[in-house]
Amino acid sequence: MGVYILVWGGFAVLAYCFPYTGDDWMWGTSYGIKLLTTGFAGYNGRYAGNLIVLLLTRCKPLQVLAVSSSLFFLAWEMKQIVNRERRLLFWAAAALLLSLPVEIMREAVVWTSGYSNYVTSALFLLVFLRMAQKLQEENLWILKRDIILCAFLGFINGLFVEHITLVDVLIGLILTAYAWFRNRKMLGLPLAFLAGACLSGILMFQNAAYSNIASGTDTLQRSLFLSYLPMLMLRCRENLSQTILPYGILANWIFYVAGAILAFWIGHEKWPELKKKAKLPFAAAICLLVLFALYSVLLIGNPEWNILADQTEKFEILFTIAYFIAWFCFCLLAFKGKQRERMLFYLFLFAALLAPLFVVTPVGPRCFFCGYVVLMVFLLELFQAACGDSKQDALFQRAIALSVLALFVFWGSIYGYIHLKEKERMQEIRRQITEAGEALPVVDWISLPYNEYLWWADFSDKNEEGRKRIPEFKEFYQISDEVTFRFTDSIQ
Repeated sequence: MGVYILVWGGFAVLAYCFPYTGDDWMWGTSYGIKLLTTGFAGYNGRYAGNLIVLLLTRCKPLQVLAVSSSLFFLAWEMKQIVNRERRLLFWAAAALLLSLPVEIMREAVVWTSGYSNYVTSALFLLVFLRMAQKLQEENLWILKRDIILCAFLGFINGLFVEHITLVDVLIGLILTAYAWFRNRKMLGLPLAFLAGACLSGILMFQNAAYSNIASGTDTLQRSLFLSYLPMLMLRCRENLSQTILPYGILANWIFYVAGAILAFWIGHEKWPELKKKAKLPFAAAICLLVLFALYSVLLIGNPEWNILADQTEKFEILFTIAYFIAWFCFCLLAFKGKQRERMLFYLFLFAALLAPLFVVTPVGPRCFFCGYVVLMVFLLELFQAACGDSKQDALFQRAIALSVLALFVFWGSIYGYIHLKEKERMQEIRRQITEAGEALPVVDWISLPYNEYLWWADFSDKNEEGRKRIPEFKEFYQISDEVTFRFTDSIQ
């Protein structure tokens, strides 16, 4: 128990250091209340996420409790899904969460507005996936409380992020079909989840924001390209090259390296059991996994590297497709029965979470958090398959625990310093206002350090978005409207 408290405490310290930025200022002021009084009409249908961020931006202790507990229970649920008796998996899950790519970390975890939609929805999805494992148990009987909980999970999880709402409905349909053919005693679980997901989907997409997006009249410049095929294809290509490929695929180098090592380990053990005709595709699949892992590491170290000049993008797209086909082949050949079903389901779920992001805008790294979590579960399943013998757990646990500690120190050094500088910034702003006396104060804007680890921490009066942030920032920190910020030319 003490170990779990320490990990939660580490997450809590990080959450305490996370600053409010960007949309957080809007949600924590009268601007957020105005949206609430209109029922978020014309804004979005993320009703659960909107309500959460309204609360968290008004109470820092609640934000610390929510963020730390969510991250802790994400690691806990991943461990419960894979092997609830093996504590080592909790440490591994915590290490993977702390190894998030910076772009996803800053938008989905550090940024309170992002956390309220993306981390929460991933957690609810994992809770359902753990319950859905009962579909593979033929000696269990369904309980009324399980049906109620699944209906709730389907409903609440459909009120956070649009693409996850759609995927929830798809998951409900697939698992309902699975239960119909494999285990009808448990059919009520996926049916209840499907009903909840459909109900929340209807509620979400009734919001006028989505009809405005579809008609091209949205005031927030969001768009959905489905009616005009050339524009749809252009949007797919732009989203793939600018966001999905760099942040949703290639940034996950830790998954690729760990996955390649585990695949090689499992392949070594399974090789004698394979039929002769299966050995060639199996070996080819492992080779592809290793090559892709190597490429991702080289790309992280040399982000400007274009291996095939102007044809690099096409190469990376084809390489990525081949990579996930290799995983599909590997899972088909290396695993059997229920384990194979789970592994293939995780691969399908990751693809399903990416698919809607091809046709909408804006799309940011935060959109890939849930997909990253699914890949983490997949990786833990691989680890369980490769290292099922718990005799070496003590050694593994020490190594992974040290990694978790090092990652806490790493993130803490960054966000702890940001937290100190944020306090100094507000003290300096108030000092300048006090010194101005009765004169209209002109205050120098002070940027926070490590800006690449924050989302919308800086703004300027030189663009429309920045001019919108200024009154929100002033109201959030109770600064008079008469104060004028003086921005340097380096802030755009």
